[in-house]
Amino acid sequence: MVHMSVVQSTLSQRRKRKIVFEGYSYVFDRATDAKEVWRCEERGRCKARLHTVGDNVVRKVRSHCHELSAARAEAAVVATRVMRRAEETMEM
Repeated sequence: MVHMSVVQSTLSQRRKRKIVFEGYSYVFDRATDAKEVWRCEERGRCKARLHTVGDNVVRKVRSHCHELSAARAEAAVVATRVMRRAEETMEM
């Protein structure tokens, strides 16, 4: 079990839910009554998964089979902040 980890919420280019954890990006896979399951964004190539309850990671499943791309993950977080800010301040 993983404790005290920071999960950052972002959006994909198609505005789907996405999170960044420990420098890796994950996309929403499925939900149960108790948790949400996220899969690595490297679809078809990487089998890493995260299980979350709220904003807390409760389980990491499998290891990543690719290099960490912290800069790419941080860019996604910043882009999401800009997108949300633009929506909040949109003038008509």
